[in-house]
Amino acid sequence: MMHRQERVKRRAARGQGLVEYALTIALVGLVSIAALFSFGLLVQRTLGVLAGSMGGHVGDTSGAITIEITRAECQVDYYFNWVGYWIEGNTNVDPASLTLRTNFGDGVNRAGQLLLLEPNGPGRFKLERLETGVPVDPGNCPTGIAIQASDGSLAVSPMITRVFTSAP
Repeated sequence: MMHRQERVKRRAARGQGLVEYALTIALVGLVSIAALFSFGLLVQRTLGVLAGSMGGHVGDTSGAITIEITRAECQVDYYFNWVGYWIEGNTNVDPASLTLRTNFGDGVNRAGQLLLLEPNGPGRFKLERLETGVPVDPGNCPTGIAIQASDGSLAVSPMITRVFTSAP
């Protein structure tokens, strides 16, 4: 008699793990989609920097989020002993929500210091920075930049390098 009760319990318990299994599969799917989306944005920024390094200049001005780079310049001044970045552009979102990528990485210079875009009046952004901890050398200038919004909107530009060797 006990044997029959165990068989009935076992039969009633079949399929109980199916719900947990389905939830696990759904959770793994959602995590995978989020990871692939993030990876896709990273790849897009990297290809944008590559295009900018080769002279490409593209702005995203047709979607809900617009980004346009109007100035991208790196100055190396041997006389005053500094390296500086000047980046300016137009956008319709908060500049703090944009990601800047150079050929040195996401939002960093050659020394690993953060490069943050800041507002420059209504609808504009800028980055004006004199570098510290970076040797004064044109090789410490990025060759291209990409600025990307969270929806994938992207602006790309080459970085113009200007070298000064004497007093102005």
